[in-house]
Amino acid sequence: MKENQGQQNFFDMLADRGFTLRTKPVKYIKSRKGMILKGNLDVELTLDMSQLTNKYDCAILLSGDSDFEALVRFVRSKGKQVIVISSRWHIAKELIQAAHVYIPLEKLRKDWERKKGKL
Repeated sequence: MKENQGQQNFFDMLADRGFTLRTKPVKYIKSRKGMILKGNLDVELTLDMSQLTNKYDCAILLSGDSDFEALVRFVRSKGKQVIVISSRWHIAKELIQAAHVYIPLEKLRKDWERKKGKL
């Protein structure tokens, strides 16, 4: 299947700005309804954020999934700040409440867009 070039450009831009990205290949699973795409990183992100708390002061989580609420609360209990960034349309209320700061992705978009010949 065709790779999402816009998504790859976004990942490249984040990496260029010093973010550590956690990705893995998407799985294609056959079902009665056709092919299903699966690419869940919840376990990997949870392990990284919880096991590495002694290596950072502030975690930035780009997700709106309420499954991360417990992780955010755990990280905060270790005295760390947590910033959650997600689209206004894909963010759980519980995650907003658990984080120190919630930033809508749309608010940052202009700062992150590539300008002609510039990042």
